[in-house]
Amino acid sequence: MQLQILTSVNELREHAAAWDRLWRRSLATTPTCQSEPLAVWIESFAPTAALALLVVRDGDQWLATLPLVEHTRLPGVSIGRLPNNEWALCGDLAIEPQCDVAVVCRELASGMRRLGWPLAKFDGIRAARADWQALLQAIKLEGLPTCYHDLWEVGEIAIAHDWQRYLESRSRNLRRQIKRSNERLQSAGEAELKIYSQPLPHELESLLRRGFEVEQRSWKSDRGSAVLQLPDVFDFYCRQARALAATGSLELVYLDLQGRSIAFEYGLKAKGVYFSPKVGYDEEFADFSPGQQLRARLYQQFQDDPARSAVDFHGPLAEATAKWATGAYRVGRLLVGLNQSSGRALVEGYRWSRCGYQFMKQRLRRQQQFAVRPLEGEPAAPVVSSPELESVGSA
Repeated sequence: MQLQILTSVNELREHAAAWDRLWRRSLATTPTCQSEPLAVWIESFAPTAALALLVVRDGDQWLATLPLVEHTRLPGVSIGRLPNNEWALCGDLAIEPQCDVAVVCRELASGMRRLGWPLAKFDGIRAARADWQALLQAIKLEGLPTCYHDLWEVGEIAIAHDWQRYLESRSRNLRRQIKRSNERLQSAGEAELKIYSQPLPHELESLLRRGFEVEQRSWKSDRGSAVLQLPDVFDFYCRQARALAATGSLELVYLDLQGRSIAFEYGLKAKGVYFSPKVGYDEEFADFSPGQQLRARLYQQFQDDPARSAVDFHGPLAEATAKWATGAYRVGRLLVGLNQSSGRALVEGYRWSRCGYQFMKQRLRRQQQFAVRPLEGEPAAPVVSSPELESVGSA
């Protein structure tokens, strides 16, 4: 057994078959963690960064992979991190399920010391998953300092292949909204759900442009965060979509009214799971609740498809997704000091800053509770933490 470190996108592509074969056998499910979507992410967002794509192998058999890219957070301080950002999650741990997982994880943990960075940052990981638990244990046995905390919950739907039963398990308010908005939509003309599960390469760019034009007609345009307002990001999605379509991992979903797309979802699919990283709707048609109608029709089709096992909302749990979700899982941030001096100092510094942040957040919550006084006999509104607040204090 030995550790190999791939240091270029070319090396990754040379070993694409082995990388993807291991991913298919592992507990990782997100299809953007396959070799070509990962290569596209690196070329788009970290083209000059140093790479350390860790591979544990036994001869020709690959047993584990863990991709890290260089990230400069402070002047003169570079760390390693998973290739994940707000546009795509392309970094995850993959381990051969039939190997001695504890031994393989010890090899990975030992290999981290060779990377030359003082710190490794793993954002968006499912720390409760068995393979991540094994790696965490190996890191501790290696004596490397760590700090972990949850970031957010991700909603998911367990597909039981019974649409009526699922619908009846949702709130009365949601069922009423679906019925009323569907009636309004039908009265406006012909509405049709279109799903492109195997789009052809030559039609991908036009399909994506059509979908992201819907997003641009939403609130995201006012904030300057619509994909079509960011040419480099649109180019990234075109390249990623081609890579995903080549492995059957892309699903583009449109809700059309009288031939015009009024809602769009950029979907991923792998191992029976449908992922929903990007969704948008045309605000001109807000009275029809187009995003909600797209989801209702799509999920009804999923309930009738034996190949579907779950929907993963692929982002922080929010009101718009919680109403559909039957469960949730937590994702978090893990920091690992890779040497005994600066690495330990960085981990401890983050830990203390995190404690200060938590103290201030709790104090703010108390202030909010004292500031809001309902009329006698009326219940107090719950204090809800905001996604923006959760991101404060990032390493």
